[in-house]
Amino acid sequence: MPALWRPHRELIAFSETGYAERFWPRPLDWHDVQKVEVFEVGPAGLIPLKTLALSGDRMSLALRAGQMVSMVSAGTSAEAVRQEDKEKADKRSSAESNNQRGVK
Repeated sequence: MPALWRPHRELIAFSETGYAERFWPRPLDWHDVQKVEVFEVGPAGLIPLKTLALSGDRMSLALRAGQMVSMVSAGTSAEAVRQEDKEKADKRSSAESNNQRGVK
């Protein structure tokens, strides 16, 4: 599933039961992406798993039961993704604080 709320191209996948190999259509706006970095999403944040080469119009993925992963175009580092998350959280916190004080 494309993570359209993210400022960079990112896909999120989750499986309740897991699967050994499933093919997914490559999103149209990923036509120029040759490799993706796959990160496991967990309580501690993003954990790098692997880099996958893409070819054709499909992507192959295997997930364990209960596993969630984030996939970004190779070169989009986990640190950059974490920094974007922190900046968004800081902005939300600041806006909430201003709203509580009645600042517009």
